[in-house]
Amino acid sequence: MSITDLGSIGELIAAIATVATLVYLAIQIRSNTKTARGNTHHATSTAWSELTAKVAGDDYLSKVYQEGRLNPEALSKEEKFRFYLIEDAFMGQIENIWTQYTNDLFPKSNQDRFDNILRAQFATPGIVEYWSRRKSLFTTEFVDYVENVLRLGADDT
Repeated sequence: MSITDLGSIGELIAAIATVATLVYLAIQIRSNTKTARGNTHHATSTAWSELTAKVAGDDYLSKVYQEGRLNPEALSKEEKFRFYLIEDAFMGQIENIWTQYTNDLFPKSNQDRFDNILRAQFATPGIVEYWSRRKSLFTTEFVDYVENVLRLGADDT
């Protein structure tokens, strides 16, 4: 066997090793992406649950939130301020989930879930009023999604 033959065998082994390395890296990237998606889902679910538990676990905040959604004109100035802060937190979570979804970090089924939550919220007068006053707090893309894709809360509705 000549040196040329050994060189050719070495190149073949190197090519096989390169392909094996690329396959391994592809598997690792896929696994890491799956883990990142799982972690994202867990973090957003935890944040949503904690926020919901705080509102539901406090009689006053629960009353303010419910009254704010259904009968916003009955709220005092202070209560309306608190209602808006609660809704800022909820809408911020939904926008975060929407952003994660649009960046392919969140499954479509979870976005569908929050689209349904948005639709239910916009079926109440308090959320429609809230949105008309506070939508500027959110990204233009999210506002466009809510108003033009979901057809919720647009000024002409």
